[in-house]
Amino acid sequence: MSRSVIANIALPDPGKDLGLAAAVFPGGGYQLLPEHEGAPVARWLASVGVAAAVIEYPVQQRHPAPLEASLDALGELRGLDGFRDRRLGVVGFSAGAHLAGMCCHPEAFGFRVPRPDFAVFGYPLISMDADTHRGSMETLLGPDADDQTRHTLSIDRLVDPQTPPSFVWQTDEDTSVPVINSMRYALACYRSQVPIELHVFAHGPHALGLAGGAYAEPWTALCARWLAALPD
Repeated sequence: MSRSVIANIALPDPGKDLGLAAAVFPGGGYQLLPEHEGAPVARWLASVGVAAAVIEYPVQQRHPAPLEASLDALGELRGLDGFRDRRLGVVGFSAGAHLAGMCCHPEAFGFRVPRPDFAVFGYPLISMDADTHRGSMETLLGPDADDQTRHTLSIDRLVDPQTPPSFVWQTDEDTSVPVINSMRYALACYRSQVPIELHVFAHGPHALGLAGGAYAEPWTALCARWLAALPD
């Protein structure tokens, strides 16, 4: 079985420590792992009080290989110095948010492991059927995936009252992953009474990462405030 690599560990200064940890899942359409959605995000998380590490999960492999490897990595991360005894969440971008969303619902795929304690999704790929990103879907499931398989791997269909509190952001101008993905997830959380904060910015393309200098740049400050306010 392919394994994930835990990389780019970043720890917060003791004076700013929120007692949280996060596993960062870059996007890349299940085909590659963009650097700007990995190490810089881990460093930013550490700067706002969250211990962080990047999960370099296997790409160009069919389901369930990325999920199995990622759940194993989360289990390993929970036992590492600097991460032990922290509430562990997931931070994902694009297809990485889809993978992180599956990690939030392991029972749906037959895994009996703890769920993450919170989720942060940037321009997330949520649906594998309606309004999906076809390249990501076909890389993960193949071009001939049946409707039932695509439904099962659509994160909005997995949301239940135990889904972790979530922060989601995207831009309305995203032409790669339609913004309706974020809205579907937010609506599913609302219906299941899961705490959800959604920000849709008017301008900007897909794959902004930390969005420095872009219209959506405020997402980092908004997210930092949300993380600091998470209940114990």
